[in-house]
Amino acid sequence: MDTANTYFTSLAITDDTPMTSTNENSVETAPPPYQSNDIHSKFQSRMSIKNDRNCQPSANIIVTHIPSTSNIQSHLAWSIINAFCCCWCFGFIALFYSLKTQRLRKEGHFQAAIEASANAKCCNMFTTIFTVILIFFSWIIYYLLCA
Repeated sequence: MDTANTYFTSLAITDDTPMTSTNENSVETAPPPYQSNDIHSKFQSRMSIKNDRNCQPSANIIVTHIPSTSNIQSHLAWSIINAFCCCWCFGFIALFYSLKTQRLRKEGHFQAAIEASANAKCCNMFTTIFTVILIFFSWIIYYLLCA
């Protein structure tokens, strides 16, 4: 029993007292109790720092964003107005692309539906602008001839 008490008291004394190194001018103190001198924990901390620096992907990652199906517009109403009230030849082309957009969206081909929607929009814009220009020149010709 006496040996065990001597061992524990010697541990308690050595933890709080400064330790001397081989050099007599420098004095090292024992680490605080919350720091670990374990070699394994030092190795793990070095590895985690090394892994944090090298956490870049090794290959290029391609991310494609496909919008939800409600965001893909078919421009059907605009195509119908252009087909029957404006220039019918370009309006029916726009109507074809609008119906194609709806069909592709229902089938789940979202990328093709987006492309068909863009084509329908371009055809509708061209038809509308063409009709406005045609009406404008028709008025000018009418007023020049009738005035």
